[in-house]
Amino acid sequence: MAGLNEVSINLWPSFVEKVQDIVKAGLQRLAEDAEENGFVASCENDLNRELFFRMRRIAADRHRTLLSLSPSPALSREHTWNLVAAYEANNQPSPDDPERTPRENKRPDFQGSFLDDQATDIDRSTRTYVVECKRLGQPIGAWIFNTNYVAQGVGRYIAKSHLYGKDDAGGGMIGYIQSMDIDTIWSDIDHNLGSAGITSLPKLSPISGSPALHVASHEIIRSDASSPFHLHHTWVDLRVSGTQPASDPCGAESTE
Repeated sequence: MAGLNEVSINLWPSFVEKVQDIVKAGLQRLAEDAEENGFVASCENDLNRELFFRMRRIAADRHRTLLSLSPSPALSREHTWNLVAAYEANNQPSPDDPERTPRENKRPDFQGSFLDDQATDIDRSTRTYVVECKRLGQPIGAWIFNTNYVAQGVGRYIAKSHLYGKDDAGGGMIGYIQSMDIDTIWSDIDHNLGSAGITSLPKLSPISGSPALHVASHEIIRSDASSPFHLHHTWVDLRVSGTQPASDPCGAESTE
């Protein structure tokens, strides 16, 4: 499996940092709006859509601010980056696959991409940062959120049928906390990771100034894809006063 170009890898951390900053700002706004909008009981697809609009507004506002600076800053590659993530777009083809594969029919929740003009191989000049989202908390009916976070979240970066972020060095997971305390959720998640043979996740830490957000990272090992893969987890606390419904009004979530 071809690795990242040694020259072009220098742009990747800067891009990832900016994407993660937009994600965290969007999640912070989601948390601030949680009680008014009833996000404690919202479906994953609805939460993703609400997050998309918030991230797009933040990215657009920041870009306008950048363009309004006087004197204008020196032009850099970062000015060309589109930090508005693609919403539910298909996995992009990999140059390592000679023909269309099932993974190209799969749709991560969010994808951010940039054209790396430093790449020596033009077929590998698009860098993509994928983010997958899942609800967290007490099971509702047959929907066991903390198990699904691993099996249908983290696992999609590993399973050959999905291989999210196949050609890149890292990606992200978002967890929407709707019930249970964070330590109990983490314990469930880490147990499920171990059962699946996936690297343990350190306990998440709150972000300074954003008590609703908690973050941690680990590296996962993959076959037929860029490996090791740095997976960054951001959880947002959407819990408010009141109780979670006994039955899930959302029905089955997306299985893409």
